[in-house]
Amino acid sequence: MENIYRKVVIADWKAVMAGSATAIVLGVLSSFLLMLSPIYSYGIYVGLLIGALVTGYMVGGTYVEGAKHGILMGITTAMILWVVEIIYDLIYPPEASAMAVIIAASYALILTLIVCSLVGSIFGGIGAEIKIKVKSSSSVIDD
Repeated sequence: MENIYRKVVIADWKAVMAGSATAIVLGVLSSFLLMLSPIYSYGIYVGLLIGALVTGYMVGGTYVEGAKHGILMGITTAMILWVVEIIYDLIYPPEASAMAVIIAASYALILTLIVCSLVGSIFGGIGAEIKIKVKSSSSVIDD
């Protein structure tokens, strides 16, 4: 009897972590570059878009596979950002009460999870489609 569980691959975590690292590094860099502009707070989204594209491109396959991995990348990135926020709040405590900080952090986590998952699913799928197009165009050139 054949082992059916070996055929099921849940996720390509190498692609997910590469996308999360790309999202965070490019998000921080673009935030620094946009520091003096009115769109300063949108720097992380530049990194998130490119990170989702990287994840989808690394996974390849269909649009759905890229979208699934993009969602995982978005969730992973949101959790990493939440941990960084908690550490920052511990180092530099805000003026508010502890309960207000916990409520604000939970609210920010929920919103970040939603936004990162949506953006990750859309652009992860686009990244997978880009890889399909690149493969098909390179096979035409090779022939």
